[in-house]
Amino acid sequence: MTQYRHIMIEDFDGSPTQCEIAAIQFAFGKKLPDSFLDFLAVANGGYLDYIFVKEAGVTDKIRPICSIFTTRSDGRQSQFSDHFLFELEYAQQTYQLEKFILPFARDHEDNRFCLDLTKPDRERVIFCRQSFDYGMVVEVLANQFSSFLKQLQPDEELFLEKLEYAEAMGDEEMLARLQQNLNRILPHWKLLRAFQPYVS
Repeated sequence: MTQYRHIMIEDFDGSPTQCEIAAIQFAFGKKLPDSFLDFLAVANGGYLDYIFVKEAGVTDKIRPICSIFTTRSDGRQSQFSDHFLFELEYAQQTYQLEKFILPFARDHEDNRFCLDLTKPDRERVIFCRQSFDYGMVVEVLANQFSSFLKQLQPDEELFLEKLEYAEAMGDEEMLARLQQNLNRILPHWKLLRAFQPYVS
């Protein structure tokens, strides 16, 4: 889908079935918005090396994102966690989230990105993290799911590290695939490498 051309999704579990969506919506208690279902159709259980940039140039407004949860019991992330039904129950018990808040992804530190549908006209994305000082902290990232997706940017350092790894391993297939995708999602990647030939 053209609206996701700026996003490189790896290890996709396949589009959710109608039965899988129905099971999640039954457990959630509300129909999921079309914009979210459209994204799941291309990202279900996938892995992203991306960051969400809430405010350009402000470091503490950047939130890395890595794994999208899956609807598949036999998918890549089928081990309890990272499955939508498990994550929904876990979030309500552990994070004590309100009803109609659905975790849909996590970062490398196991914090959750959630879809907040607590009000009829609400479709915002929130970031939930555990703090030793303040307990569970909730941050609003975007007022619409579509806006959240538009503010995702490739994690340049991680992608350059993947290129170095593919070159070091002599994996021509991986290298060609990465370069093809980078031409689409990060057109200036060659310039980045010229200024940062080695990533520590």
